[in-house]
Amino acid sequence: SRDLADMPTIFRRSQASAAAPAIPDFSATTSTLDQRATDLGARIERMEADVRRLKAEMATATPAKKQMLTQRALMILRQKKTLEQQYETITNQSFTLGQVAFQIEQVQANVQTVAAMQQATEALRAASRDFTPDHIAQIQEEMADALLDQQEISEILSQSFTVDSSVDDASLEAEWNRLVGESTESALPAIPASTATPSYLQAAVEPSPQAMPM
Repeated sequence: SRDLADMPTIFRRSQASAAAPAIPDFSATTSTLDQRATDLGARIERMEADVRRLKAEMATATPAKKQMLTQRALMILRQKKTLEQQYETITNQSFTLGQVAFQIEQVQANVQTVAAMQQATEALRAASRDFTPDHIAQIQEEMADALLDQQEISEILSQSFTVDSSVDDASLEAEWNRLVGESTESALPAIPASTATPSYLQAAVEPSPQAMPM
């Protein structure tokens, strides 16, 4: 009886024996078949040329020679038929191997695709393990609150501390007009005393509108 400690080894051996067999390489076999088909095709073409040559000789041959040429042509045609059957068999074998190789490549591509999809799914699950819709919504809400706080802080910092908010624009304009008026009055030149007309002579010097001739 086998010990229980040896059971994992047995399992590993059974798994190794049940592993998929190595995929055969059909390239060498296909290349050999293609080369044989090429050689047979060349021999068939040469036989066809021989048959055409014998046919041309039949036109000028004597009856005895015609019989000989006919026998020769029949032999070549018989060999040609045999080679054509071999050529068809080899081409069919090459085509079958090509289809099998294509199916194997397709299976390998499918296996690789499924493995890639499985790895991608596991990677997505691992990446999104710590992110749930509720978590994302909470992050967005916290970000919106932080932005509002920053906006309020910016508004507070943008306030001016040098101008009294109780002073309006009307009072400032009134003060400016007063200052402008004072500067205008102070800039006027003083009238000399010698050129000033006494008030008691203003009536005699300036004629009234009624005394002016019409």
